[in-house]
Amino acid sequence: MVLDNSQADRRRNSLSEEYFAILGVISDYDSRFMIIKGWSVTTSLAGIGLGFTQTSRALFALAAMSAFLFWMIEGLGKQHQMRYYCRMREIEVTGATIEKDQTQFSPEIDWTWKRKKKELNVPALRSRCQMQWLNAFAFFFPWVFLPHLPIVAIGIVLFLWSA
Repeated sequence: MVLDNSQADRRRNSLSEEYFAILGVISDYDSRFMIIKGWSVTTSLAGIGLGFTQTSRALFALAAMSAFLFWMIEGLGKQHQMRYYCRMREIEVTGATIEKDQTQFSPEIDWTWKRKKKELNVPALRSRCQMQWLNAFAFFFPWVFLPHLPIVAIGIVLFLWSA
């Protein structure tokens, strides 16, 4: 199907709008993750501190449990965020194949992280298998489990140590 210039411009504009809307959604998730991390650290370390001052082992367990729950919330959020990556890559591939001369809109935010310097190859689409793998291990990415996991470990160790 061959598009005339006005149709190609409309398609390019709609892809551009969709791309930057998706980028906004992904960025909004990142700001929410920072809030989750802040609440996790605040509540968990407050629980650990209270555990020392009140000499109550239950507060250590509560601190570990709260950090664990914040970790789960962030991991689930990361899985939802990553579902947008497929469409983002599709738009980038479409933009790169439409704009051979690279003078028009051709977003490259996602796939430039993977390409080597001065390599202008069009990226491959993300496969369903790749996305399933990423979603399966989302909880274990360092940018997801930090600072939650160390606080969970500290809370459990203090709980067991105070017995």
